[in-house]
Amino acid sequence: MTKTPFEITHLKASGASLSPPQIETMVTGYTSGEISDSQMTKWLEAVFEQGMDHAETLAYTKSMLDSGVRLDFS
Repeated sequence: MTKTPFEITHLKASGASLSPPQIETMVTGYTSGEISDSQMTKWLEAVFEQGMDHAETLAYTKSMLDSGVRLDFS
């Protein structure tokens, strides 16, 4: 279940592993302007303090890749 950015930040600060939809909520919310710089900073501080497991890192990387324009060099 996806939660609000505040709830997701609290979960991470508490040491919980985040689901891919929760990580995507943070990335897409920030890149679309729905999440403020200060809220993203709090989430990033929680990530820095608690770290990310392999699944979270993979989900974060995928969300970042999907958040922008992809160039095709073929």
